Amino acid sequence: DRISAAVIDSSRFNELLSFSSRDVDIRISVTKAKTRTSLTVGNVQIDQQSSNFRYKAPVIFAPTPTKYPHPTVQFLCWKDNVRSKSDMDSYEYVALRLEEMDLKIEEMWLFEVWEFYFHVVKKREARALARQKIVHTRSSRRFEEEGGLERAIQNATSFLQVDREVKRLKKIYVCKLLFGYTKINLSYFKSAKGNLSSSDISEDMQ
Repeated sequence: DRISAAVIDSSRFNELLSFSSRDVDIRISVTKAKTRTSLTVGNVQIDQQSSNFRYKAPVIFAPTPTKYPHPTVQFLCWKDNVRSKSDMDSYEYVALRLEEMDLKIEEMWLFEVWEFYFHVVKKREARALARQKIVHTRSSRRFEEEGGLERAIQNATSFLQVDREVKRLKKIYVCKLLFGYTKINLSYFKSAKGNLSSSDISEDMQ
């Protein structure tokens, strides 16, 4: 009933984020007429773990403390198997509720995440360029013998196949869609790296 994950910058041997959730309950009931799915998550929390600086807000995302806590996430979905067709999924009822949450963002942490994202993008671009290298040969005959023409035909065929599959995507019909009242308390902490004054700005978003 517990799920955890982490985001690690392997280039700098630095753990940036850790995600944890507990009391996770998933239930699925299937009959000829209905498919009922429910998801309940007792608690969700995201922490910053970077050791490169002293942070003011170690907890980034978590439920707002309350005297009588409820499950953080509640999701319910009823699918109508009778009305659902090969090209359309019909849902009788879809509901989602998220408890009041605290979101705390620190400027220094944003720099860390941005540097990690930039490094990942540049690394993927380098790999893509390496895969796209064309081996120049002295004759077009050798190029065809190496499968260049066949590879081009296969790529074109795959592209057309994907395009046809996209056009065949199912439609979704929802009879009743409900979203519970959600409130997110946002706090932003400035840091010295941006040559900004050390002040905290807090506001409520709902």
